[in-house]
Amino acid sequence: MSTYERETEIKSDIGEKEKKTYNVSIVLDSEDYGQDPVELKYRFKEPSPIQFNRYIKEMSKDVVKAGKNLVLSNVFAQDRDKLIDDMEKYPGLILTLTPKFMGMMGYTDNVTFHRI
Repeated sequence: MSTYERETEIKSDIGEKEKKTYNVSIVLDSEDYGQDPVELKYRFKEPSPIQFNRYIKEMSKDVVKAGKNLVLSNVFAQDRDKLIDDMEKYPGLILTLTPKFMGMMGYTDNVTFHRI
């Protein structure tokens, strides 16, 4: 399958309405434990405001489950099974990915207030 055919398949998977997509690469550094670093790659679409609101509501009950729902609802269908398998191997993966999704939605801790 050519790169063009693959990109066309990806775009049809996410629909015409949602055009912002992201390639995400995560390197799990295991050198401290005598293992080689592991690189994981996935493709995601940008979360909608509705999904963000759902995440905020679920977060008060169970942070990990809320993050898992947010991440799994935005991963490309072709990468979903791999992501689920990787989440079982590396349970902290959800806590690594969730803040990046929050950043896509405008959440940041880089805010400065000055008294005027």
